[in-house]
Parts: sequence; C-alpha cells; structure tokens
Amino acid sequence: MTGKYTILDHQADARVRAEGRDFAETLRALCLGMWSLMVDLQAVPDKERWEVAAEGDDEEELVVKLLNEHLYRLAGEGLVVRDLLVTFPEPRLVLTRCRGATVEDGVEIFREVKAATYNDILITPTLMEVTFDL
Repeated sequence: MTGKYTILDHQADARVRAEGRDFAETLRALCLGMWSLMVDLQAVPDKERWEVAAEGDDEEELVVKLLNEHLYRLAGEGLVVRDLLVTFPEPRLVLTRCRGATVEDGVEIFREVKAATYNDILITPTLMEVTFDL
C-alpha cells in the first residue's frame, strides 16, 4: 500500500487531500497526511504497536470518527503514528494497526490538530479531502 497525500492551502485550518488505488489505501494516506500536520513522520521512532478502530453508518462518519480517534490517542495516551495499516473487519468498522512511539520517546509535536471536521468533506474510494481544526 502506498497512496499519497497533499497538504492544501486553507484559510484558518488545515486541509489534506489523499489519493489511492482503493478505499483502504486512500484512508491510510489521509491518516498519514493528518499525522504529518503534527509531526515529522520519519523522525517518529518505531517502538510501539497499537490498534485504533472506529464505526460509522456511512463512509464520511467512518473516516471522521477514525481520524478523531487517532487524535484522541495522541491527546489521551501520547501515542504518535509513524505508519499504519488499514483493514475493514466488518462493513461499518475500520481498524488501523499502528506503529510509532509516544511523546515520552522525545517525539516533537510541532502543531496541534484539534479535530477532523465534516466541512467540505469529500470521500470516494480513490480521493478524500478533509479539513482539520487547528
């Protein structure tokens, strides 16, 4: 899985565009794009493993809930993603298997992202755009 992400210009917040060959690859790129707003992904040590899951009634809800669950893990547990794998164990459930570290491992957080939003959200299997509150 590769996929790619781009940080887009946005007035007061941040916006990430992700592209991939399928929904899982595109969502992985979107997650990594969000994390790249906060940390240098290459500088995050590969020390910890954990999972983040989210459920949603539709694709938009699934994506926003997953992104916000990742943000909660940073705020609540200090977990910082270096890379991840996206799977769908059930139709309305997404699971990410994460690799990374904690802020206690010396990871520098250079920007706070408060939340993923539904503002101008675009979700397709091969293209996603999400705006984040900073």
